[in-house]
Amino acid sequence: MDVKFIPVFPQEEGELGIPRTSLELTIIVKDIFAGKGTIINKNGNNVTQNFLDGSEKEISKLKRLNAQIAVLKSRSPSCWYRQVYDATFTGKLCKGNGIFSQMCEDEGLKVISSDHIDSFIKNMTI
Repeated sequence: MDVKFIPVFPQEEGELGIPRTSLELTIIVKDIFAGKGTIINKNGNNVTQNFLDGSEKEISKLKRLNAQIAVLKSRSPSCWYRQVYDATFTGKLCKGNGIFSQMCEDEGLKVISSDHIDSFIKNMTI
C-alpha cells in the first residue's frame, strides 16, 4: 500500500496561531456555512471567518493532491468528527462536526478521528 501523509493546519492557515484561545461553535456547522452562526473564542471574539478561510485553504490543498482519507485531530473545533463542544466552555460535548471535518466530508473524503486511527488501520484491507 502506498500512503502519503499530508499535514494540514486549518486553524494556522486561518491565522489563529498556536497556541490559541479556546474556541467553540455556537451552532451546527451547516448553519455556519450558511452564515447563520459563529465560532467564538473564550474571550468572546468572533473568529468564524478565520476558520472558514483556513479550512478552505487546506481543502484546496487536499483536493489538489487527490487525498482520499483525512485523519483529523480530535477535540479541535475545526477537526472534530461527530462530536464538538457545546459553546458553553464547560467541556460538555454535543453531536456534530468541526468546520474542517465537515468540509472534508462534503468533498467526499473519508474522515477518521485521531482517536480511532488504530481500529481503522486494523480493519483496512490491503
